[in-house]
Amino acid sequence: MSTAEIRAEHKDLLKSLRAAEGKLHNLSAGLNSILNSLRPLAKKLRNLSQDLERFLGLDATPLDCADQIEEFVGHVSSIMETTSDMRKAKKLVSKPHAVAVESAIRTMAQHVDAAAEVVAKVSKSKKLQDRQSAVIVESTIRILRVLKQYQIPAAATGDSYFPYTSNAVRILKLIGDDLGLIRSKLTWRDIISEAKEQAPDLK
Repeated sequence: MSTAEIRAEHKDLLKSLRAAEGKLHNLSAGLNSILNSLRPLAKKLRNLSQDLERFLGLDATPLDCADQIEEFVGHVSSIMETTSDMRKAKKLVSKPHAVAVESAIRTMAQHVDAAAEVVAKVSKSKKLQDRQSAVIVESTIRILRVLKQYQIPAAATGDSYFPYTSNAVRILKLIGDDLGLIRSKLTWRDIISEAKEQAPDLK
């Protein structure tokens, strides 16, 4: 997943958790409204991306929280099937059960909220990596154009299985190592390929 997708998932999940927690508190919302919040929330918790779940920490238990939510949804749904009087139905809802689910959601929300800083740091790190990558590719384009003037082709050849490595790859690796940009020959091969995509005159 991209960092933008992780941020969006994180924001959406936290919003859903807070909304469900608010509706459950003292059963302040109508039962239909509560169910309409809880059902999609349980689904989101069951289908968390591995990237976001990794940021939540080992103490976070999204699947357990989803189990509690779905159990409560079943409890409320069974009550609503017995009567069309929503006021009467709400009185039949187990208050301890509602409090337990609200507590589980609140705890989950705390884990998600705490992950915000980690998600933000990953985003900043990814942006920095993207900028560094863009600078390396742009510098590679300029170097390859100079090499072209000396009849050194921008050949992206550098394979771990064969001994041959193009002059362009070797030169870029030497320059990169000297500048502290330590990259393997295979990586410089890939950088050359990307550079040629951006600069058709090098093909």
